[in-house]
Amino acid sequence: MQNVTYDRVSAHILFLLPSGTLVAPTFGGGMNGGWRITGLLSKAAQGRPATKNRPGGGWNYGQVNPFIHHKYTYQGQNITVNNKMDVVVFRIMHGWMKIEEITKERIIEAAELAHSILGAETIIFLTIPFTNNVLDANMYAEICKVNRMIWDVAKNWHKDHTTTILIMDYAQYTNHVIWTNGIQLGYNISNPLTVKDPQVFDKEGIFMLERLNQKTWPPSIPMVCNKMPTSESGGEYCERNILFKDGMHFCTETMASRIGAALACLLGCVYNKRESSTSATTMQEEDETRTESERKVLKNRECERQCNDQFMSVLPIKESWINATLASFSR
Repeated sequence: MQNVTYDRVSAHILFLLPSGTLVAPTFGGGMNGGWRITGLLSKAAQGRPATKNRPGGGWNYGQVNPFIHHKYTYQGQNITVNNKMDVVVFRIMHGWMKIEEITKERIIEAAELAHSILGAETIIFLTIPFTNNVLDANMYAEICKVNRMIWDVAKNWHKDHTTTILIMDYAQYTNHVIWTNGIQLGYNISNPLTVKDPQVFDKEGIFMLERLNQKTWPPSIPMVCNKMPTSESGGEYCERNILFKDGMHFCTETMASRIGAALACLLGCVYNKRESSTSATTMQEEDETRTESERKVLKNRECERQCNDQFMSVLPIKESWINATLASFSR
């Protein structure tokens, strides 16, 4: 797909993130919204308070309606969202949700509700990154296990659903950045650019549990430090980098561009009208015994892999991906 240029994006996209925004029209038309919900969508959470409840955050239709009934003007035309968000993007809020609450059943229910409540035909899940909500090695191992489960749900989704699920590998992105920073700090860990087996990050990740000596939500040293803390600081302070602010939030001016590019790329996997290139292996698999639906799933999965390998990593951006519009579709 990287050798083809497409038109501008025109979509209604809702991000289920720890924020609350609504912007329309966006560049090229469409609407972007951010719905602050601290847990995954679930029927059990309907009508509950938005925060500080288990499992996850509550929601109600008073929060939904401003998005699905929004009206705006674009190029002289009056547009109504009309009960349909094209895409819903989930950031799974570990910390607000206990790790044991993030189950296969909850992921499936959230995706199904994104379709039934918001009209979404495409649902994107971010994998769960390491943050200072990860308290020990056992919890880190559970996070890694949950991320593998999320990938498994996406891989098998088409067997029982007509909607599309894609994964933005946010955990891989933050791992690549933390490992690269950790190497320059002197940690004896693998170079993410040469890692072949992604489970290397699962095995080596315990080094991220080395934290600054702070009482409240101490951040990981390889996440936030540009230099190792000195003895004079008692391990409490270090010269900070411009990657992560506090062990939880990344610095947008440094890190956000790849997030935006990865999202545009994933949308292109589903909505670009022209054919995208696939690997030779994928092309060989697409024989006459496969249905059109099965061929589409294979192409989406291969495209998803390319997007994550290129943007959710510290790989240099290929020249062929630069100055190309990665996602588009017309209303």
